[in-house]
Amino acid sequence: MNDIRKELRRSLASIPESAVLSEPVKTRLIEDLRAHGPESTLGIYYPLSRWKEISMLFLENEFAGRCAFPKIAAGEMKFYLASSSELTANREFPELKEPAGEATREVHPEVIFAPATACDRQGQRIGKGGGYYDRYLNQNPEAIAIGVIDDSCLYSAFEPEWVQAHDHPVAFVLTQSQYFHTEGATKK
Repeated sequence: MNDIRKELRRSLASIPESAVLSEPVKTRLIEDLRAHGPESTLGIYYPLSRWKEISMLFLENEFAGRCAFPKIAAGEMKFYLASSSELTANREFPELKEPAGEATREVHPEVIFAPATACDRQGQRIGKGGGYYDRYLNQNPEAIAIGVIDDSCLYSAFEPEWVQAHDHPVAFVLTQSQYFHTEGATKK
């Protein structure tokens, strides 16, 4: 079971460093997020390379004051409202930025962009290996999770043994060329 996860993570190395959303995908995503209302908070992450466009898309428009970023401390992930100027490199995951210092504006985002190694059309998600998003989403089941992956990491359906009990499914999947509601994965 872990072998397939390791293989999928190794395959990420061959994916180009910059992922760009197609205009139709970007338009549909923004329309969906607007439908959640002007007060909803977005849990996004700020990668220093791949998928940086997603973060910038929200930091530079009407969603700017509603962006919350994850911060990991003592093995737990929490989200804090922050602007791009309030972010610093994460010590444990240097490819990500997090709220600097003692972040004080903790929130529970209504919509969470969850980075993934792979997703399938049913909404199963294989994460990046730390389990932080799975734990957070399991503790906050009301949050709408959007799995963020490269086009090449989308599967029709995972083999049953690929999915572990702690894996939290996503309601939507976002790739460079697709954004769709999943077919309804459930927890194992």
